[in-house]
Amino acid sequence: MRPYLAIIKDAFRAALATRVLYVLLFLITIVLVVVAPLHVYETLDWQIVGMEHIPDAKSLAKRMVEQRERQPIIGRIFERLPDALKTELQQQATNGADPETSNSEDDEADSPRRPRRRGGPPRRFDESAEDLAKGLNTIIEQADFYDAELWKGKFLNDEAQQLVDSDVNKLSEIQRKRLNRLLITAALAPEIQPASSTYLDTYYAIWRVPFLSAPMTLQQFGQNATATISFIFDKFVLSIGLFIAILVTSNMIPETFEPGSLNLLLSKPIHRWALLVSKFLGGCAFVSLLAVYLFLGIWIWLGLAVGIWDRAMLWSIPLYILVFAIYFSVSVLVGVIYRSAVVSVILTALFWAFCFTIGTVYGMLNLKMENERLVRAVDLGDQVVAYDAIQRLFIWNKDQKQWESRIKPTFDDPGQEVGIGIAMFFGEMPPFPVVTPSFEPTQQHAFAMGSSIFDPGSMGQQKLHWATDSQLTFTDLGVVPHASVHLFHTKSGMILVGGDGTFYRLSLPKSIGEVENSPSPPATVNQPNTSTSTNASQPAAIKLTQYLTKCGPKEPQAVSGPESVAYHAPSDEIFIYRRGQLYAYSLNDRQEYQLARQKAVESGSSDPLLSCQMATGGDTTLLVFGNGQIVSLRSNTFEELNGYRCESRSPAMQVACSPSGHYFAILFRNGRTWILDTEQPEQMTLANLANQGEHRGVYFDDQNQLLLCHSFDRVSRIDLSNGQTQEMLAPKSDFLKSSYRLVMRPFYKICPKPGEFYKLVNHLSTSTDTKVSTDVDLMETQNYQDPWSPLWTGLGFMTACLILACWIFHLSDY
Repeated sequence: MRPYLAIIKDAFRAALATRVLYVLLFLITIVLVVVAPLHVYETLDWQIVGMEHIPDAKSLAKRMVEQRERQPIIGRIFERLPDALKTELQQQATNGADPETSNSEDDEADSPRRPRRRGGPPRRFDESAEDLAKGLNTIIEQADFYDAELWKGKFLNDEAQQLVDSDVNKLSEIQRKRLNRLLITAALAPEIQPASSTYLDTYYAIWRVPFLSAPMTLQQFGQNATATISFIFDKFVLSIGLFIAILVTSNMIPETFEPGSLNLLLSKPIHRWALLVSKFLGGCAFVSLLAVYLFLGIWIWLGLAVGIWDRAMLWSIPLYILVFAIYFSVSVLVGVIYRSAVVSVILTALFWAFCFTIGTVYGMLNLKMENERLVRAVDLGDQVVAYDAIQRLFIWNKDQKQWESRIKPTFDDPGQEVGIGIAMFFGEMPPFPVVTPSFEPTQQHAFAMGSSIFDPGSMGQQKLHWATDSQLTFTDLGVVPHASVHLFHTKSGMILVGGDGTFYRLSLPKSIGEVENSPSPPATVNQPNTSTSTNASQPAAIKLTQYLTKCGPKEPQAVSGPESVAYHAPSDEIFIYRRGQLYAYSLNDRQEYQLARQKAVESGSSDPLLSCQMATGGDTTLLVFGNGQIVSLRSNTFEELNGYRCESRSPAMQVACSPSGHYFAILFRNGRTWILDTEQPEQMTLANLANQGEHRGVYFDDQNQLLLCHSFDRVSRIDLSNGQTQEMLAPKSDFLKSSYRLVMRPFYKICPKPGEFYKLVNHLSTSTDTKVSTDVDLMETQNYQDPWSPLWTGLGFMTACLILACWIFHLSDY
């Protein structure tokens, strides 16, 4: 063993002799000294920031001037503004602009007039917001702004009420500012946007750095830092460090073959393969010293100055050394073959470029496939329809064995569609909420809702599509009430759930022709809000209002999305989950929905905004929270039955229940599906289904069979009672999909991925937090498919290179 240790020491001494180690240690020290004074300080957020918190300064100015006499609180705010600002606000409220305006003749036809200061340059809209924000901030800084008599009986949020109840006179300066900020927000909402709970001020030594300060909590900052630090280090710092390390160590193997050196080493009682491995370990030891010094120093700085004791930095040390070892193994193999340091550096750099190219091409194709994946498949009558990730609706053509587009975005310019197609290669589309299509069996009508995010002027509102024929030829009826989240077929008809929690009953005639020929009713205050856009679908949107009737409840609960609403068919009730409360609404004698019961559900988290997925059927209701906690309740009483925890680091993306209530399927972001059998409710089980890890959508048909979306564009109909696949909808692959499935993905799986070790770092650094802390919303954490893949492929490739190098070294004659 001693001769091999001596070889490792010699390799290390050879690196020291180049003086590069001293230079690198000096540079790392300089970096640590430069960043050491940078630190953050968490404080309560009290400032109003221009356009960020005042989106419409003109509307706010008009409201303050007009209501200052009728609203004492607004009058108190207005009177405490600087005199110059009060005069300016009065002019804006009276004239809609300053007395003098200026626009060039060229811009007059295309742009509205912009007000300006007297004798000054043309002023911009956001400048008014900045002036108003400064004036309101001067009021926030006033210690005597709060008047108990004025605010007596007024609604205040929990934080403001707590500050008032704790004796205003004993509040610290920052607490008083925070209270004033909350009071102004309550008085002028919605023209004044609420502030973040805390604000992070960034300092360099004693100097504040404004552009690095942000309204967030230290915990949020820590989560963002954990997700990005390892990526930044991998793509920038480590890339430079690896290149330098390869340059320094590239000569270790070729110099072994110099005359006299190899004969001296082989004269010792050692094996040739062990000699080569010892040289390899010597180079790794050299790099290990630099890695420990750099990462440990950064970790200590983050902990002391920023308050983030991030395990990602500590995990980066061994993983960085492993990344270097992968590249160094290539350098060793090339050095054994060509015995040239220059050739070793060049071919190692080419290998680096090869890995980067493979990763980039695969990443682009994978993004394209993910953005076009099917995320929900449903039976509508005799047809199977499916949504993709950007809410395009397809129908399965049994004869052609292909998905045919039925509902897709409309574009004013063909170039927009081309641009969206190109963008799918370079970025993942945001997860748009999917509203499950509905089928009305009596009249054989199908309904589907989809976002009009690509339509100009639609503001992303949902559109209602209606089909009355067996081929599902959908007609666009226009936009539904703002932020509508669900459309259910109930015992009393089609019920639409608005984003504000209001229910609407949809009553359409038997044929589409009757709707198209019906006159448009005049707008009334009782009609739901529709889009005010002027696109082609606007006339139909106006006609839709005559078929929607409000049907309660009196005190609606705002709905965050379709996943927090469910229809319970046995009791004909609609369930809504919001802020830790589960509400059940049933019909009264007037055929209006009213609150039947509510129950506080314990999620194990102190965060009231914790995300939640819900499904109900039979006698069971299932709630899946963002922290991984799963709770089953008895539907008719909301009595808690059982608790489960399946995936510790992946949030639920979809929850589905069979019509009989026998099975619940939970699909997690990692592509795995778990099943709850309510006849055996003691535990949930990982579904014995093919393609686990590639699942993208779950839903149950009327026969209690699971419709499973997987492998991007395939749908399987599975009988969970015996696990048999009853039907497989597998379209023919085009050239791009075939190339991805048959060439790029297999090749990528076996190739080393040294540039993706940051995924494993993030996975390891967050694993303990998400297992222990129930306050972590997994929907807000990053998730990587198979984060361990870079480790296994890297170790396999490095081992293969070293074995091949040792074999060549053993057979060579020196």
